[in-house]
Amino acid sequence: MIDTRTGSSDHPSRIATTARDWSTIVLCGLIGARYFVPAESADQGETLWLVVLTLIFSGVQSVIRWRTGSPGRGLDRIDVAVGVMVAAHVASAGLVLSGSGQKRAAFNMAWEWGTTLVVWHEVRACFQRGHGATLLRSVLVAAVLLGAYGIWQNQVWFQANATLVAEMEQLESRTDRTDVESERLRKIQEGFGPAVLSAQGGARVALLNRIRSSTEPIGCFALANTLAGVLLAGSWLVRGNGLWFRHDPTRGEADWHPGLVQIWLPRLGVAGCYLSLGLCLLMTKSRTAWVGMLAATGLVWFASRTGRRMRTAAIVAVAVVAAGATLLMVAFLAGLIDSQVISEAPKSLKYRLEYWVSTSKVILDQPWMGVGPGNFRASYLQHKLPGASEEILDPHNLLLDVWANAGILAGGALVSLIFWGGRGGWRLAVAESKKPSTESLPLIRWSESVLAAAAGPALVSLQMMAFGMEWDLRVMALAITAAFLGGWLANLAQRSSLGSVWGAWLGLTIHLCGAGGIAMPVISQLWLLLLAGVVTRPANSCSLPEATARMRLVQPVVAGCLLVLAVICLRTSLLPNAICQAQLSLADEAIFLHGDRRGAERHLIAAAEADPWQPLPWIQLLQLRTAEAVAGGTDREVESAAESGREALARHPQNPLTYEFQGDLYYRSRDGHPERVAIAVKWYREAVDRYPQSSRLLAKLAVALESEGQHSSSRSAALAALKLDDLNRQAGHIDKLLEPAIRTALEVLVVPLER
Repeated sequence: MIDTRTGSSDHPSRIATTARDWSTIVLCGLIGARYFVPAESADQGETLWLVVLTLIFSGVQSVIRWRTGSPGRGLDRIDVAVGVMVAAHVASAGLVLSGSGQKRAAFNMAWEWGTTLVVWHEVRACFQRGHGATLLRSVLVAAVLLGAYGIWQNQVWFQANATLVAEMEQLESRTDRTDVESERLRKIQEGFGPAVLSAQGGARVALLNRIRSSTEPIGCFALANTLAGVLLAGSWLVRGNGLWFRHDPTRGEADWHPGLVQIWLPRLGVAGCYLSLGLCLLMTKSRTAWVGMLAATGLVWFASRTGRRMRTAAIVAVAVVAAGATLLMVAFLAGLIDSQVISEAPKSLKYRLEYWVSTSKVILDQPWMGVGPGNFRASYLQHKLPGASEEILDPHNLLLDVWANAGILAGGALVSLIFWGGRGGWRLAVAESKKPSTESLPLIRWSESVLAAAAGPALVSLQMMAFGMEWDLRVMALAITAAFLGGWLANLAQRSSLGSVWGAWLGLTIHLCGAGGIAMPVISQLWLLLLAGVVTRPANSCSLPEATARMRLVQPVVAGCLLVLAVICLRTSLLPNAICQAQLSLADEAIFLHGDRRGAERHLIAAAEADPWQPLPWIQLLQLRTAEAVAGGTDREVESAAESGREALARHPQNPLTYEFQGDLYYRSRDGHPERVAIAVKWYREAVDRYPQSSRLLAKLAVALESEGQHSSSRSAALAALKLDDLNRQAGHIDKLLEPAIRTALEVLVVPLER
């Protein structure tokens, strides 16, 4: 049958339009899925399934563009800058693979950064063909849902966890538990996972205290700052949505009389979005996000002042500040935030200054190519300041993060992107203030809006089922809610407000300067998506440069390369990582819940065989076999454990923990074998060289040196350990405090030196 709108049932333009609509929905799903998985686990390979799907999607898109004759998109200087930044990260990861470092983390992050470049290309193409509004609305829906989910966490989930901790401690303290109570304890411990079960001493106390006192919502992430960045962007994107239902085109203009339903119902809904985002943003206690919001508001307002809407801009700025202050006061009075949010701000700034000083030393060590993505922590520990608070995974600064991980070339590319994004957004905001846009963004069909909004959480639910994971009903509930919210937003008129997109990008950039996280794919892709919204304008395919039409010839090559890369990623990273992680989970269950050491060892060996680059199975085998060597003490058992340690070091030679565990192996099995003490001292020295400011490592070195008879060196190490312990005690870092018995032993060693 002939389609009367095109004159043909298979008109190429009609096919291309349909393909573009569906490609936008799939792209929304691939980007949106990252908002509903832990963003901080990318270096561990937890999101490699999204990498494979994105590569396949882009490869199929290249085939469609070639078959439909769609002209390619020409590259500009911003594309080049993004490409340079990504290429620098991939090259730095390549150096790690060819040299020393954590190869698995570097390889995983190389895939993630490469996929970020692919996403950037597809996002810019989406904005050029006028579908950017769908992408922005999908981000808005995800942010609103995470805000509501975060409020639920603050009011319900954290309190339930605190109750479970109290119940677990009560059951653990009892020796006369019934079978029912023992089963209940096992279920609670299984719910908290091996992180709680394996922690001991001060680390366990600190972890349980953190669970008891946690109030900052984290959404589906692991850190409140990550959630705060998404909420900040969403708060600005709400501004781009109209406050009335769009006009029904089937009714005449004379019959269109907006009333209560058409005006106030949408306004109440938008107010609800603001409430969800704003209240949860306050609950995160993320000061950097608050500063980013206020600074972006000031910059956008100042840009508006240069135009003709000074009065309107001033009114909006005052209204935003007043609303924020009111919300802050309400949250404070309701007990959702406390006075420590303000009083602890200087301490938080002090911590960041410590991070940045140490990071600068990391950069000076390797300024040109960086330490490699996924390898920052090991290098940071070598330069960590005495008494610094955390063993951080990133520098908590946007520029330092990129420079330290990928070198000066990546840092320069990032600076250029910030400059061009800031200048371009400023000019557009000024132009918009002088001549406000009266055009609405292209209308989004209801079905497209619903599918785009729900695609992300729905994709995560499908992944859980495909990988045999426990189905999380909360994620499915988020998908259903996202569909309803997307359908509601489709009925709103939406004015083109570049100022809101620029404000979101500015606020997120400022937030990342104090919170870090650009290495997380969800944050880097969000940052680049907003940047694309600022610097990319819709373009007619006829107006594209003639040279871009010739790019159609390379589309089949691009498609082939992307599909080959997807297969390589599947075989070299996704499947090995998935099998390895599954075996590690089984090993944890065997050892912590069932006490089955042999079963745990079998699973760890299977994990090591599944992923030859992953050091974690070998580290856990070292710990497991050390316990057996201490109990048996035979040379064969000690050598078996030591071999596990050497295998772990071959995969991550900068990890101080592995050296520490090797030292533990020889020192704890020294009975009847005094020669092992010298070997233990050697390993402890290696650990201290890689983490000089660890009181725990210095304490172990001091005790081992004393056993070997090196009394002077032992006292010096003991004194250094005690000084660090005092600094940690003064700063309140209870997870780093020495055990009382160990501290007493060190004080005995130091007494002759003090005399």
